Amino acid sequence: MGFYSAFATYSSQMATLLIAYLTYRIVFSTVPKWEYVALVGLAIFVLSGLISMLPLIGVASYVKYDGFCYIDYRDVTHCVLWLLIMVPCVFGVLLLYVQIYKRSGLSKTVRFGLLGFWFVFLCGWVLGIPLIGFGLSNSEYPDNLNLVSAILGHLMNLINPLLYGIFWY
Repeated sequence: MGFYSAFATYSSQMATLLIAYLTYRIVFSTVPKWEYVALVGLAIFVLSGLISMLPLIGVASYVKYDGFCYIDYRDVTHCVLWLLIMVPCVFGVLLLYVQIYKRSGLSKTVRFGLLGFWFVFLCGWVLGIPLIGFGLSNSEYPDNLNLVSAILGHLMNLINPLLYGIFWY
């Protein structure tokens, strides 16, 4: 379960950035060739898999928090990799959606959807920052912090199709 958790974390962050970029391109210019999109998607899949396998080859480990297996938020390697992926993805998605939001001529439904996309994406990953802070400082985690973080992350994956289906179609 640790591999799945790490893989889902990394791949969904990068895939959401890819979706934001494609949305930006659709609004402001043309859609990139599908071959390029497929290659980037494959690269996201492979990179996420490689990073997620690090504990399987002896770099850091997976641990159980609140009954579920996650990356070890007390391990510097995991935390640095997580931040190197999460921070650019969150800010990249925000930047792209702000540029799209500012575009005149978009309907209120699309504008609302853009705010919803970014809010849901941020909520899905925002608790990773305190998890890393508590972990690296070797402090006790507040009760259920990992569980709430996992719920928000999975909720993001449930809400995104709804947002894309209703507000983006």
